[in-house]
Amino acid sequence: MNKQELLFQFEQEFESVRKKLQLTNTLEEYDQVFFFRDLILKEGYVSNSLSRILARRIVDTYSSWISHLHSLVFPNHANIFNLKESGFFTETEKEDIFKLLTQIMTFVSTNSVIGLSKDTKKEAEFFQNSLIFWNKTFLPVMLEVSKKISRGWDEISKEEKSNKEHQNNSFFG
Repeated sequence: MNKQELLFQFEQEFESVRKKLQLTNTLEEYDQVFFFRDLILKEGYVSNSLSRILARRIVDTYSSWISHLHSLVFPNHANIFNLKESGFFTETEKEDIFKLLTQIMTFVSTNSVIGLSKDTKKEAEFFQNSLIFWNKTFLPVMLEVSKKISRGWDEISKEEKSNKEHQNNSFFG
């Protein structure tokens, strides 16, 4: 099966899932955030358990941020990068990051319960809430966190450049 046929099959199956769960969001809206089509192309088939595979993709997207956020709140003292990035944030900001982590973990654990219980009503809520949480909470916070980290590294880089200009031109000064 070529890519176009696979994607066509996926789009048809997604529409069936969407109707069954009475989802209000479109495939396009989910795909912009969770890259469902990329998953299907990577796997090379459309699963008979499509809603669970897609829910897992949502969880994987959120889970991919957990260790990074955790390192900002509780840095690994053997990792200079963790220590530096953690230092870019105030204690209040770290508390806010921890609150976001808690929300992510709640989201992840809810999916586990849904997978075990097969509760389609809860599954529908999970899909609906995945985009709401992304757009209203996760994305705005992560954008600010990412900007702050970028600014922090930029400041360090500028300091290093300034210090180097005051020293000789050798790499180790």
